[in-house]
Amino acid sequence: MRTEYPGGAMTESRRYDTAKACRLLWRAYETSSLAQRALAAVRPLIARFDRVIGHIPPGAHLFDIGCGNGMLLALADCYAASGPGVGVDTNMAAIAAAREMAAARSLPLIFRVSETPPDWPVETFGAVTMIDVLHHVPAPLRKGLIEAALERVEPGGLFIYKDMCRRPVFRRLWNQLHDLLLARQLVVVEPIEHVIGWVSRAGFAPVASERYVGAGVYGHELEVFRRPAAA
Repeated sequence: MRTEYPGGAMTESRRYDTAKACRLLWRAYETSSLAQRALAAVRPLIARFDRVIGHIPPGAHLFDIGCGNGMLLALADCYAASGPGVGVDTNMAAIAAAREMAAARSLPLIFRVSETPPDWPVETFGAVTMIDVLHHVPAPLRKGLIEAALERVEPGGLFIYKDMCRRPVFRRLWNQLHDLLLARQLVVVEPIEHVIGWVSRAGFAPVASERYVGAGVYGHELEVFRRPAAA
């Protein structure tokens, strides 16, 4: 039996709807701080999680790198019928909110505070996601982080990557302003061509590539890759 959220079962609809996702997350984080609850409820408007969730295979064991307060894994449990999931993040307050949410809803999710890849789980996963994370990582460490993420993808599994866009310039500037105000960090987005090159050289095959806009202003770049199945 699927876990139920207050006000409706998690299985009420497999068709993703942004407004419903916002309401679902608002209810899911009702025991968290108002800041964490508001962040979770607004995030689907900005990040357009539907584009990500649409690529997650049903029942896949998930690993979300830079999971924040766990909202992507919660939505994947609802809309993608995903399997057990693991999320890691460096923010202790966000991980605390994620653990509280998962425990309150009896979701099969594990959350860990993790600073570097050696702290990550050693097993492999059916899908590994890295959503709006790389621009927060120091530039010299980005390639190594991607390579470590790829090592956690099981044969035949997916690596799902999304970050803010660099073009057009006005969307990039808006994204940078957002992070400057909320994260107090002036970020520089890694060119998507670099990420594609790193993943391709590791032997992964491209599955999907999308450029889209969230909340009318925020620009996004999504790339999905598949690791070759074992011989």
